[in-house]
Amino acid sequence: MKSALDIYNLVERFASGHKGEIVQTQTTFVEVDADFEPQSSASQNKIRIHFSGKREFSLRKGKFTSMHIFDDHPLLIDHIDSIASVHLASAVGDKEKFRNGLETVANDIFCGWRSLESYLNMPLDVFLEKDYGILMFVPITYAKAAVEMAEAIGVKLILRDLRKQEGNPRVIFFDERYVIADDFRVQYLS
Repeated sequence: MKSALDIYNLVERFASGHKGEIVQTQTTFVEVDADFEPQSSASQNKIRIHFSGKREFSLRKGKFTSMHIFDDHPLLIDHIDSIASVHLASAVGDKEKFRNGLETVANDIFCGWRSLESYLNMPLDVFLEKDYGILMFVPITYAKAAVEMAEAIGVKLILRDLRKQEGNPRVIFFDERYVIADDFRVQYLS
């Protein structure tokens, strides 16, 4: 027998100190064994979390000590913000300062969850051998901050808004493992 359970209620149950284990991962769901009490029935502790509109994931089997869900998180910026292309339109005098500035901006916006390298069109050292071209494709929040940083050190960047994102994805964490999707549905398994 299967019964649906709201994802927020499930996360709340884990917030009260329960632990779990990811025992199966598939393209549209993850199965979790939980240590919920009372353990009168194994079906109360075996849970399948379905995700629809999956956008990104970093999952693997194994035990976890916490489960959280967020509607606002640095990982979601890639899936909520408009995407922009950032073009170099001048020479870069101090390449190391420019690199450090781009990395600092990425760290400030993504809090370590994403890096500059994940957005570059090509390795930065190779790219900087010329004074023009598409540097990267990034969320508009990062693009605007990079343009501002570059202007402060005398480098000209131009951004072009390419496409708008649709939907309101959320991210669910099992410790550091995660799934970003538009919707999550939870059910107990029999």
